[in-house]
This record gives sequence, C-alpha cells and structure tokens, in this order.
Amino acid sequence: MIHSRIDSGTLRDRLDASYYTPEVLENEAQLRSRGATALRTLIDTDASNYGVLPPSEDYLPSGSGVPLIRGGDLDGGTIRDPEVDAPLSFKNARGTANVGDVLLLIKGACIDSPAGVALVSERHAGSVFNGSCYRVKVAPACDAGYLVAYCQTRQLLLQKKREIANTGIAYNAEDSVLGYLVPALSLDAQRYIGDKVRQAERLRERARGLRHSVRASFLAAGFVAVPEPVQKVGRVRWQAVGDRLDAIHYRADLLGNLEKIQHHRTLSLGSRKDFGELGDGDHGNPIYGTGPIYVRATELSGGLLDGATDVRLDEAYAARLPASVWATEEDVMFSIVATLGAVGIVEDGTRAVMSRGVAKVRPLSLPKHYVKAFMRTPTFGLELLRRSVGTIQRGVYLESLQGLEIPLLPPRDIELIAKAEADSDACIAAARRVAAAAKLLVGHLIDARMAEADLVAAQKALEAGDRNADREILKGLRQSDAPDAKPLIADVDALYALLDGPEGQDA
Repeated sequence: MIHSRIDSGTLRDRLDASYYTPEVLENEAQLRSRGATALRTLIDTDASNYGVLPPSEDYLPSGSGVPLIRGGDLDGGTIRDPEVDAPLSFKNARGTANVGDVLLLIKGACIDSPAGVALVSERHAGSVFNGSCYRVKVAPACDAGYLVAYCQTRQLLLQKKREIANTGIAYNAEDSVLGYLVPALSLDAQRYIGDKVRQAERLRERARGLRHSVRASFLAAGFVAVPEPVQKVGRVRWQAVGDRLDAIHYRADLLGNLEKIQHHRTLSLGSRKDFGELGDGDHGNPIYGTGPIYVRATELSGGLLDGATDVRLDEAYAARLPASVWATEEDVMFSIVATLGAVGIVEDGTRAVMSRGVAKVRPLSLPKHYVKAFMRTPTFGLELLRRSVGTIQRGVYLESLQGLEIPLLPPRDIELIAKAEADSDACIAAARRVAAAAKLLVGHLIDARMAEADLVAAQKALEAGDRNADREILKGLRQSDAPDAKPLIADVDALYALLDGPEGQDA
C-alpha cells in the first residue's frame, strides 16, 4: 500500500523513506518560498571545519591542559564550562575556538536538540572543540548571533534530523551541513535578532560574576572552595561518635567540613520556627505529559527553573499528588539521591512537582536566596555526603535532613549574599527570555507571522537610541501559541534595567 507520493524533482541521492516524509518536504518547500539559501553561501567554508579528536584516555582534569568543548557542552546558544581538558599539544590546532565562531552539534543522540549550538564568547576563546562539533565561520553576509537563533528553530532541527547519515551514531556529513537552508534576511534584520543572542550572553556573564562574588563571600567566612583530599586513615574523637558506624560518616575531611559550619551560629532545617515545608518529592511512578515540570537533579543544575524544560507530568496524574510534593517560588529545592546537592528554585508562577530524589525547604527567618546560595557551596554538598547512606546509590533520609545546618554570617553579609544570588537569578532568567525571543522572531518570520521590515525598522531605531519599536516587538511575544499564553517578557523595563546595569551595559 502506497502511503504517499513524492514529486520526482525532490529526489536526491538518498532512498530511505524518512528522508521524504511530508513534514520534511513541507519544511523545505516553506524555506525555499521564503528565499532561503544554502548555509555554504553565507559562511567562509575554508575556515569552517570539524573539531579535534583527542582520545578519551588522554583527557586531563580541568586546569591541566586546554579546555575541551564537547557536544554536550553546547547549551542553546551558550557553552557550559568544559569539565575536561585536552593535552596542550592540541592548543592552537584546527579545533581552536575563536570569538564569534558558531559551534554546531553534528554527532550524537541529541543531534536534533535545540541545545546543540553555541556562539563562542571571549570566555571560551582559545578552548578546543571536539569532533562532535562543527565550526561555522560566518561571512560578512551573515550575522553569527542570527545563525545561532535559527539553529534552534524547528525548521533547522528538522533538516539536521533528515540529514542523519547512518544507522549507528547519528551524524551529519559536512556536505549536508553546508547544504542546510537558511532564510537570507537583510543584515539589519539579522543583527536585530543576533543582538538578542549576544545580550543573553552578556547577562549570563554578569550572572557568573555575581555568583563568583557569592563564592568569595563564603570563602572569606572560612568555608571550603573545593573538597579537601580524602584521608583513608584517621582518628575520630569520641565526642563525634553517634548512631552511625559507617566510615564515610567519620571521614576526616567531612568532619573538618562540619567544623567549618559549626564555627558559626547555625539554624537547623528541622527548626519549625526557622524553616517550613521540609519534605521530599513524589515516590510514585510518574506519568509524563504536558502538565507541570517534573523536577529531578538535572533540572536543578542551572539553579533556576523557568518553565522552559520539556520534562513534564501528565496533568491528571499531577492533580492526584499531595501538596507536599509541589514546589513554589517560596521553596529552595536540593537533590538528595544519587546526585547530591544540586540546588534550585522556581520562578513565580512556574508549576513544578519534585521527584523522589529532590527535597524542599521553605526559609522563614532567612532570605531564600541566602539559603540557596549556601546550599550551592561545596560545604553544603559535603555535609549531604556525610549524612548519606547506600552502597550503589547514595541518598539522605528525611530524618537526617532535619539536622542539616545553615550558618549565620553577620547580617550585612547575609543581605549582600542574598542580593547577589537574587540578582544572578534575575540575569539568568532574563538571558533565557531574550534568547527565546531571538528564536521566536526567526520562527515568526519564516511562518509569515511578522514582517522583516518591522525588525529592520527596530534595528535602525535602536542604533539611533530609540527603543520604542524594540519595546513593542518584545511586548508582543508570547511563551506559546495558546490563546491565554503569558508574555515571554512580562516586564520590558526590568529587562532594560538589567541590560543597562553594571557589567550588563547594552551596546
């Protein structure tokens, strides 16, 4: 039985059925109708290339060689700080990243994920990237930020999925990468979109600076910067012996870490006067769907949940869950099973259900962001480890969580730390919103829901110092296509304030 027919004019050198599905053919036709051109016409093909391939056994600890950017480090426009280094012999090789390069994921199971692209900033210039990434060096006819935004759209991701070249590890060959269709907008429209991508990176950089100041404050108070070397043999003072007899509970480095906490006055999470809502998440078998966010350690890794995650529960399943497993903007969440000490909060209005591996606490007498900031330190993570049990997968029981202590620094220090952490969260949230705006704008142009002339006019006005047109465009964007969808950027003035603030000065 023939399910569909295709025009012979669409045939290429591929005969697999998935290459000619109606969805991908309609996508190609739509892009061509919008005047899209092959990527190779917009870039410097001589300066574009795959990354290097250092053997995994040659990987070095971070700080020992040259940072190695792998495909999983690409994060929807930005780069996560690499966790491993390549040998110094790879420095200044063909895989060295430069400011303005676009790195594109072209190998791996997540090849068609919107996360698989990044714009190289000064922070990661000089790093090397591996063979899962392809460097795109844009020509003067293309704005790098615009290309990053486009590479996160459904229209480009469909092309990446279509061009998978084998049945083992998903892979896009160089010729297919260079053949991706890209809407050829005017440079003014491209710059308008690309500047949103660059604004997002500046906001992220400001957030990093704020969190660095938070770490510095805790270091100044005597807490550890990194875990101390583990001593296999040691003595334990009898005063420290409790109802636990396992060795990890009495490791010298973990007891020393506890002493650093107890050097200060502390508040215990079990104190009903100082903390409320201490509990863990849902212990049932989750049913996934399109309802509230399902919070695991992975979702906590960025410190802030903004509703953009794809991991969600079925609405009917979530409706049967007790209030104790739901997290609100008043709570601080932290992971307590397997991955210990990932910490995060949710933005106002974000609906979230915690998994069994996540706990929450509601600060009553301390600023929420101060508690969150301390929980993000190695000091708190090591105390969680000391209290954990298990051989295959370590976890912390609720009863033990009640004894966790939050140190009380001088009131002025608490105030400054809380403000810096809150400002950092605000920058991260704004960066996500601005990056999402860039992606939405490209999609709206392709779908003919917005006129390119409007972006050109807004860009020219911005260059003249007038934000009115930009304001109207941003105010019109919505989080989804639902009739009751919330604005993507609820407070444009607050966004401008962050962009114009210290270390975030908008160009």
